[in-house]
Amino acid sequence: MIHLSITSALLAAGLLATASGSALAAEVDLQIHSSGPPGGSYYIAVHQYAAGFPGKGASTQLRVPVAANQQSVRLPVLADGRYAIAVFQDLDGDGELGSNLIGMPIEPYGFSRDARGKFGPPDFDDAALSLSGKQRLNIRLNYQPRRQKTTAESRR
Repeated sequence: MIHLSITSALLAAGLLATASGSALAAEVDLQIHSSGPPGGSYYIAVHQYAAGFPGKGASTQLRVPVAANQQSVRLPVLADGRYAIAVFQDLDGDGELGSNLIGMPIEPYGFSRDARGKFGPPDFDDAALSLSGKQRLNIRLNYQPRRQKTTAESRR
């Protein structure tokens, strides 16, 4: 019985220590700036680890209807730590970042720290930042609208 009481006390102390250690949290107000057309949804992926960044393995994912080209989104409370954030504006409603035949995005997209890759998405370390307490982050979405053919080009 005494052994059980000591074990219970140690477990309770461990749980209290864990609970108090997780009390630190980041409150993030994400400001999204898009030059894309209105409509669709913003897809936001918050990654705590490099594995799968930016496509898979996000610790938090949100889908938010686009209300404006400059929109504020409050991220769910995150434990203090290092994160990379990827955002895209889904214009066609398919839930995926659209790309052209050579793989270049055709929908607005962006990353924390305005990170950019040379031939593809940036590395996790280029987009990662430390989050703690209350913070306001800005992410500018890159957008290259499809070029419309002129009347002369379409006649050729």
